[in-house]
Amino acid sequence: MSQNKNTIVMIILFSVIILYSLSMQVSASIITGKVVIKDTSIPVKKAKVTIEDHKKPITILTDQKGHFEQFVSAQKFKVMITANGYMPYEQFFRVTGNQSIKFELEIAKVIQAGKQTVYANQERQQLSNYKVDSKSIKKLSKTELFSDPITPLKYLPGTGFRRTFSAELFVRGGNSYEVAHILDGTTIDFPYFFGGGVSLFNAETIDNVLFFPGGMDV
Repeated sequence: MSQNKNTIVMIILFSVIILYSLSMQVSASIITGKVVIKDTSIPVKKAKVTIEDHKKPITILTDQKGHFEQFVSAQKFKVMITANGYMPYEQFFRVTGNQSIKFELEIAKVIQAGKQTVYANQERQQLSNYKVDSKSIKKLSKTELFSDPITPLKYLPGTGFRRTFSAELFVRGGNSYEVAHILDGTTIDFPYFFGGGVSLFNAETIDNVLFFPGGMDV
């Protein structure tokens, strides 16, 4: 009689194990998902998908076509999706078997990026200028009727003179009175003789001429 009771108990335990296993198989499901941009069929690749059921949360990434597939052991679970440039997605689902779900992400107004450090060398802006040395001044100043250290400047870009025998300088289409003349730090308003025919500078005593075509670089 005792042996028959033990046999009945074993059968019951075995039946319970089988029923529990069957119930687990019935409740377990495979979720196949596709993540796309809202109101389009454009897939979102490498989106971070987190699925939470009664077990530990599982995180996976979508493939190049926005697809992912995951096994869930509960009928009710939560899906959270994040992707750079899109609003985060979160929703609860209840399923009773294998199911295919389409997830639509809305494009975010602000794209979040990781912390970045940019290094750059900042160079001080310098005005374009031309420096004419003493040797060139003496040589070129003698090409005109009057030896003048301003004469070499007519060979530089953007400069011009009123007439052949004139030392008045015109720069980049401006007037001659708009050109400033500075000698050793001292400004000279009209450094000319004979109505602008020749300047008062001596080519033999000047070390160099530093010419700035404008107040800013081009």
